[in-house]
Amino acid sequence: MRSKKFTLLYFVIALTVGIIAACSGEESASTNNDKVIPDVIAEVGEDTTAREKGFFDRKKNPYSSANKNAFLSLKKKVKNIKFFAPTSSGTFFMASSKVAIFKEDKNYNSYYDPKVKFALYDAKGNVLLPLEYEQISNPGFIADDYMEVKKDGKYGLYNYVSNKLIEPSFEVIFPSKIVEYVAIGRKNGQLYKIYADGTEKAFKKEQVAPNYIKLLSDFRMNYESDYFGLWYHVEGFDYAEVDYLVEDRSGMITPPSYIVQMDLIPNLVQYILTEADSMDLKPVHTQKRSDDTWSFISELYTYSADARGYENTISRLNTTDKLNRKKGSVILFENDNYSQYGSGSIYPPKATFVNDSIVEVRNVVELENSTALPYLAMTKYEYYSISRTGEITQLSKGLFPMTAAIELARYHFKGEFARLLTDEEARTAPIYEEGMDGVPMYVYYDHLTIDDLIYMRNEIYARHGLKFKDQKWIDTFKQFKWYKGTKKNVDALLTPIEKKNILFIKNLERELKGKPASFFKPTYNYYVAAG
Repeated sequence: MRSKKFTLLYFVIALTVGIIAACSGEESASTNNDKVIPDVIAEVGEDTTAREKGFFDRKKNPYSSANKNAFLSLKKKVKNIKFFAPTSSGTFFMASSKVAIFKEDKNYNSYYDPKVKFALYDAKGNVLLPLEYEQISNPGFIADDYMEVKKDGKYGLYNYVSNKLIEPSFEVIFPSKIVEYVAIGRKNGQLYKIYADGTEKAFKKEQVAPNYIKLLSDFRMNYESDYFGLWYHVEGFDYAEVDYLVEDRSGMITPPSYIVQMDLIPNLVQYILTEADSMDLKPVHTQKRSDDTWSFISELYTYSADARGYENTISRLNTTDKLNRKKGSVILFENDNYSQYGSGSIYPPKATFVNDSIVEVRNVVELENSTALPYLAMTKYEYYSISRTGEITQLSKGLFPMTAAIELARYHFKGEFARLLTDEEARTAPIYEEGMDGVPMYVYYDHLTIDDLIYMRNEIYARHGLKFKDQKWIDTFKQFKWYKGTKKNVDALLTPIEKKNILFIKNLERELKGKPASFFKPTYNYYVAAG
């Protein structure tokens, strides 16, 4: 867990780094292949008119007198009315079989109690869906006037305007951009067009599943979006006369199945502050790996309007097959505005495709338990390999895994590198002030030093198990579990990429010795905690 001391330090470091002109012009290794990923196309004769999205008025107070009266009336005969969703076609209420419908895992993530069942009622108290569904999703997520429902582990659709139920029989349901049919379902290794009357039609063999990048772009899940209905918590009716509580009314999001199957959103999102909080799930890049494997990077951004304003971003790499079945999923990085980087940083966490099989991740990590380098925190690159069949594997080990994963570029040596000064070093620093003795001072660099480059070269040999002659390097690497110093010579084990990178590092070392000031300039800051 990050210390509060370092968290505050990091704001100072990141905000200062953001204004350094010498760091501009960052190189990029990303390759975007979005356009070559196939998507569902209409068959001859199908209506290609763009499907209209529903509209849900966020400005209209959901806790109106009419909705409150409907709730109070329904409450007299139905137990555990938990949520309600106002729509242009009326207000709908959700009841549960248990009072407590959520549990928490060890990370405090909320999720449904799997034994809880749900029912749906209209404002007049009529039963629309009996108390036997595992999930009733937000109105409009899949299509206008529809709720996705789950029963016995399968998904179906309910049209709350026509009161038409399309029985749950699908493993997952995707939105359809083609107006001819309501949605696309998958079951038994086959994709089906789902029509409004409940009939189905199998996709032809040459047809592919919806492109996830387009799915996330067109049907973005966002608390601020007007294109789907929120489940508001009925407890807000108790405070409807108090303006500030109405503004902070809480609700719930039940993600659609095509989001859930890829783990794009952690479990279930409940008790959101609907007026102030926000959530945005967006695509970043996609690549075709093979004829039956596609991969994409997504980012989930959440903002909580608490006293300090909490922001969090989770980046994830996902792989699927032609039928959009999940093959792999891994979190690439997770950061927030308190622990990772400030808004002024020019090196924020980032994930990009190097090519169709390798993803590069840049993030800031803390080195609290490492003596290999002198930094408290540093920019680090990680790499993930995608096999032709969709398996995701993290590449290499050590503090500089890029030396084994790809050919080095200049940008790999730039970043944020923070070190705590000794009292003696602080007294000779250009910003030293009398009377500040004992106040921690930090120096940071925006480029690796010569000593760092020497360590980087030796780490290449260490990964292959070289038993160093110099005890310094034996002591340095033995702190890592991956180091096994058993070989006298590992030259024959070096890959072509590693050999090129060793030469690249040596050349950069010579440049640094000749003109160090042209590469980086140390910057100093006192650590001052907010009071």
